[in-house]
Amino acid sequence: MEISENYYQLKKAFNQYVAATRSNTYSIEEAALGAVVALVVAKKDEINISGGIAFEIKLKQHIDQFEHEYLQVNWNENRVPYLVTYDQALFHFLANAQYLILDWDVEILTLIDEVVLSFPTSMGFAYTPPAISELMFTLLEPNEGDKVFDPSMGTGNFLSAAFDYLMPKTQYTGIDANSINVLICRLKSLCLGSRYTTILQGNSFELAATLADFDLVIANPPAFKLSQAQMAAQSDISQGPITAEMSINFINLSLTKLCLGGKAAFLVPMTMLFSSGNAAQEREKWFNKYRLLSVIALPASLLLHTSMKCAILLFENKTQHSKEKTRFIDATDCFSGAGKNLMLSRDNIFEIYHRFQQPDADNSVIDICTKQISENDFNLLPSQYLIKLKPNHSLLGEWQQVGKIAEVLQGSSVAKTPKGDTLVIAGKCIKPHFIDFDSAEHKDLSNFDKRIVHTQKNDLLLQRIGDKPNAYCVKAHEQGLVVADTVFILRFYDLKAENIAFIAEYINSDEGQRLFQSFHSGTVIPTQTKKIINALLVPIGNSKIMAMVNELNKLTNTLKTEYNKAEQYKKALFNGEQVANITTDIANARFTLNALEKALKQKDDISYRISNQYPFPLAYAYRHIFIDKEYAGIYERQMKYGEQFLLFLTSVALAVISKHAQQCDNTMVRKLIEKFDSDVKKALSPGDIYSGLQASCKVLASLENNLLAKQFSQLWLKPNGKETEFARAALEHLVKKLNDHKHHRGPSNRNERSYAIEQQQSELNTLLANVEFCSDWQILLVEEIARSWRDDEITYSVSILQGDHPSFKRALLNTQKPLAKDKLYLKVADDFICLYPLLSLNYNPETKREEIFSLDKLTKKGISIKSFDSGSSIESERVRSDYEYWVDSLKKQLAIG
Repeated sequence: MEISENYYQLKKAFNQYVAATRSNTYSIEEAALGAVVALVVAKKDEINISGGIAFEIKLKQHIDQFEHEYLQVNWNENRVPYLVTYDQALFHFLANAQYLILDWDVEILTLIDEVVLSFPTSMGFAYTPPAISELMFTLLEPNEGDKVFDPSMGTGNFLSAAFDYLMPKTQYTGIDANSINVLICRLKSLCLGSRYTTILQGNSFELAATLADFDLVIANPPAFKLSQAQMAAQSDISQGPITAEMSINFINLSLTKLCLGGKAAFLVPMTMLFSSGNAAQEREKWFNKYRLLSVIALPASLLLHTSMKCAILLFENKTQHSKEKTRFIDATDCFSGAGKNLMLSRDNIFEIYHRFQQPDADNSVIDICTKQISENDFNLLPSQYLIKLKPNHSLLGEWQQVGKIAEVLQGSSVAKTPKGDTLVIAGKCIKPHFIDFDSAEHKDLSNFDKRIVHTQKNDLLLQRIGDKPNAYCVKAHEQGLVVADTVFILRFYDLKAENIAFIAEYINSDEGQRLFQSFHSGTVIPTQTKKIINALLVPIGNSKIMAMVNELNKLTNTLKTEYNKAEQYKKALFNGEQVANITTDIANARFTLNALEKALKQKDDISYRISNQYPFPLAYAYRHIFIDKEYAGIYERQMKYGEQFLLFLTSVALAVISKHAQQCDNTMVRKLIEKFDSDVKKALSPGDIYSGLQASCKVLASLENNLLAKQFSQLWLKPNGKETEFARAALEHLVKKLNDHKHHRGPSNRNERSYAIEQQQSELNTLLANVEFCSDWQILLVEEIARSWRDDEITYSVSILQGDHPSFKRALLNTQKPLAKDKLYLKVADDFICLYPLLSLNYNPETKREEIFSLDKLTKKGISIKSFDSGSSIESERVRSDYEYWVDSLKKQLAIG
């Protein structure tokens, strides 16, 4: 809500009043609330603010009458929670406010909320942030004229939200036992101009019995536990079963006041969703009588004076059948602000509502049937179910539940055994990359009559206690160690050591730790259980990802080693060792530092990454952009490179589609191939190449569980289906500029070209940075093929086309895949994608060497192909014949030819 200048003037005058009352004997809170009451009375009765005894008497009479007619509050223990001071400070505040234009439902209502926020928690008021109130009403989807019930109304933010949605016919009934809350709600009701609001003071369990049913119930029920005596007293009042969880009692009461088809929304502490015993039984009863539409986990620190995690429960008064589903939503990422000052913005509210409404599940939304919830002891923590959907990162390889691939053992209970000689590994000993033997205990197990659990090679040790448990993979020399019951052992049935080590790396990662934190939302002492561990999804890991993790571990260890050396040198100096003795060591450290600084600078330089890591067709042509000294020549090469860049990506994308055509959308592939073939026949223009890449990325978006397809689709399309900045930049800075250049509309003099070159190089670097994923590709040229006479195994001699140097790295490759000599392949994991005839190796008579070419246009005898190396064109009958065969084969494969 936008606040006017009038409000700022009102707040200034109010602050002056509060400051003037600080030296008085009564509390600031009493005086502040008294000033608000006086302001409301003066505004309502249009009292002319003057001064003196006569005015004081008149104001007091109006306030007394206002209390009798509007407030009607039964003050707890005869204590009035506000005090009208009738002094000069109050008259000055009212006089300043008299000449301001103040709207009841804007400035005065805002002032009431700010006064409430200034109250200490000891005053016993309950405050639900307006944004949460708005979110809950949004989820309830109210209709005009709905009857709304709030059994624990607190300071009335649900009342305000109800008016925002249903005004002017809101029929709101609220109950609260706290006199301050009742006073504030009646003031708010007056400010909102409600004729249909009922504010009741008293015990909700007594008063609710006198009320009719409601269309909507909304509440932030009090969250505290009852003693046995309190439960007995409450049971007498409620005339029904009562649990120790007061929030559950309020939910049960509220649900009984729902009319058939009515909806209810409750803000509850996260602990209530998974606590066992009577709480679990009550949750089961909800499913027997009502339909639980959704459970929404909210970010922490949204509530005032607490970082407690909360959730929203959304019910409908309709019996839930076993096949009906409850939507579990993780909205913990929907917040604005930082640290402990988190809040929900309008965009956050919209996003949460979108997740509630969206038709399909995703990483933050899952629909679970009642049967599955019952099998999980009616645990309503969203993380218990979303975890089954979360690990969809196909990049990490196959995912499996621990319980299906390993036996989960708990260590021995040796805490009470006496000290002795046997070393025992406890949870505190488990570190991500080693066992801390110094913190291990020694026990006397000679008379221990229970099972003693020992480590075996490749066991995965996991801390039992903590929301960030460490995992460690046991080495061969660490077999036979006794393990305490603060450790779980994951003993895998049939996994290689490298896969188990990768699982340990995942558990120790931020993502793995986040996973365990989600299991323990709201728990005081987070503790793993066998049930949690068995249900945990872990990545088995593919060879490429595991190799990358190993490389990163080597890097980490190398940096740690150099760091430790430097610390030792420094320690030696401070210990008084002769400088001459460590001069050589420091010189070596300085050399390492210089090399590291150079490498760190280069790693963020896109030019360095292209020249060393990008595929040769892109890297070599990029290297030669500035081979000319004249601006006109440089700009010409930039334009050619932009076209080569798009052609390379389009060729690879089409090759991927050709390989997986049967798994892609048939109609989209057919249209793409027909359009591309038509464009080749007449000559590929920059616009044609761009359209081909655009269509290819959209086709690949339909191909699931494929790394290359995901890379291309994400390059071009956002999750919402809109095109990315890369797509827009490619059109703007490549296609349009190429067309302008061909039609002589580009820069025309030295100064214009100098500026254009600088700008275009920046754009090219940005576009190339967006396709950094291609630095992980292996483009291979098959040079020689050899077959073993013993076992028919084929060994290929290949060149790896990486970086900008034409002297390629050679390698030997053993595979059962049939590969053709002199053809280019893109190797992905254990698969090979043939890039021919879209990209081909041919002899160039102009340069007298073999070069890599892309398609350009059909000619009378062959097909014109363009070189990535030199930029020149040649004609090839062989490539044309193979291209036509490729098109025909693809059409037949799709049954369209």
